[in-house]
Amino acid sequence: MGFGAVRFCCGSLLGFAGLIAVPCAIGQSAEGRLNGVFVLNEFLASPVAPQQEFVEYLYFGPDTTLTQWAIADARSQADVPPADGYVRSGDMLLMLPEGSTMDVPEATDSLHIFYISAWPSLNNGGDELYLIVGADTVSAHTYASSERGRSAE
Repeated sequence: MGFGAVRFCCGSLLGFAGLIAVPCAIGQSAEGRLNGVFVLNEFLASPVAPQQEFVEYLYFGPDTTLTQWAIADARSQADVPPADGYVRSGDMLLMLPEGSTMDVPEATDSLHIFYISAWPSLNNGGDELYLIVGADTVSAHTYASSERGRSAE
């Protein structure tokens, strides 16, 4: 996948036995330096109505702003709207397709919700999932398959 320089590989879904949650990825500080860690916390690739696909990351590191970032799979990439204010260590970033009717909690200072207009539809039989900040791929995950209606954590 040609989405910038991959800094760290974060793990993979082995069958559906579970996600290897190895800390990975580098966030961008207010000064423009890349530091901090994004961890893929949960995603749903094969929803059952009324569920919808989603991707959730946790961020650990210094306060950061996310202005030029995107989510991608093996086939497509979609820009993520800029975060309002700073993302702080321990914050959760929840990404959903625009127009999602999924019941989600309200955004808070530590829960940032992003609705993505050109959502990269995740393949049920396996796919690659990337988080991109600027020109750098800061998180890369591969999963082999997903069970319908069950998220991977």
